Amino acid sequence: MYYEEKVINGILHCRYLPDDEFKPMTPEQITKRFEEKSRLLEAQVVPTTVAAGENPYEEILKHREKYIKAFIAETGLMPSECQIVEQHKGYETIFYLEKKIK
Repeated sequence: MYYEEKVINGILHCRYLPDDEFKPMTPEQITKRFEEKSRLLEAQVVPTTVAAGENPYEEILKHREKYIKAFIAETGLMPSECQIVEQHKGYETIFYLEKKIK
């Protein structure tokens, strides 16, 4: 899956294929993007995206220490206070760390 964003003349544009022209994002697209980014920042997450067909847990395990260290550095939490969250978006699955909910 391909997706790219670019600011052109102060306006956020996107395209879904490498050869497509960039098109201005609609206010609804920008709002959705803002809400996603805000939610990630509020949760203090370190996201990783795994392509369809790949083993998501292998990707997390491969970079586990990097993610945990970055998350702990930002939040001051202990590893035992973190949890892995799985989120499905279209053809991809996103995993990230967040504080455990008690």
